[in-house]
Amino acid sequence: MTHGELIRQLRQARGLTQAQLAAGITHRTTLLSFETHGTRIDFETMQQYVERLNVTLDEYTVLYNQANPSEKEAVRRLFAGLAPKLHQPAAQDWADVFLARADADYQATQDIFYAALAATVRLTYAYRTNQFDANAPATQQARELIQHYLGGIADWGRFELSLFINNLFVFDADFVMACLNSTFHSVINYATSRFFRHDLPPLFSNLLIYSVKANNAAIFGFTQQALARQLRHDRVADLVVLSHLFDFITAYRAGHRDTTTRAALIDHLHWLGKTGMVNLVEQYFPA
Repeated sequence: MTHGELIRQLRQARGLTQAQLAAGITHRTTLLSFETHGTRIDFETMQQYVERLNVTLDEYTVLYNQANPSEKEAVRRLFAGLAPKLHQPAAQDWADVFLARADADYQATQDIFYAALAATVRLTYAYRTNQFDANAPATQQARELIQHYLGGIADWGRFELSLFINNLFVFDADFVMACLNSTFHSVINYATSRFFRHDLPPLFSNLLIYSVKANNAAIFGFTQQALARQLRHDRVADLVVLSHLFDFITAYRAGHRDTTTRAALIDHLHWLGKTGMVNLVEQYFPA
């Protein structure tokens, strides 16, 4: 399906004529040519068409990618399905299939997208199966590839944020702090996107886990303040509970051991399916 065909489908579903959709944006014949022959139009015009159809650009992108999955989108979907399962018995087979495809795509295109996802799968699989060796040459090579890529981009998108979240466990504290200081604010600018809203809870969660395990007060404080700012605009349940967890840890470290608050937090984390957070509380903040 072309962009023109998708616009026509959306227009017809909403009962609009070509003249109604094009009014005040372009001439009707421009829209006709776009829908029928795929004639190129500029991004601003496309954005105006989509807005008049009451469809966000995020939603339009999903619809288009569903109809026309690119090789990148296909690999991205494979990665999204694989990442949560890398601790399971069959993970080695699944990882091998993914890596063969990603490595082949990288060899064919030299696109860092494929190399970075392959490195992420290798690191995550080793970590979740207790085979991770921070000093191994393969680990260092994978880490350096990802850090070099992330460090060279000032304004991260979802792909860069995903790499940061998934590989946080291999970065040293200086690199993590540098990323937070240089790119975090640009990431938060995307927070109103319904896609980025799915990324923020794991971002804050992983930063919390990292800061506790590394006993790093700077990363802990930065994340706590950033979370507080985000909650002024968006009180998602996951983020609210994380905020309570930050407050609990701060009080705990100050010597205030409230077992009732701790028990309530654990219940909420279980309800949200945050078993990793439950383990963190039980290991580092015993009753």
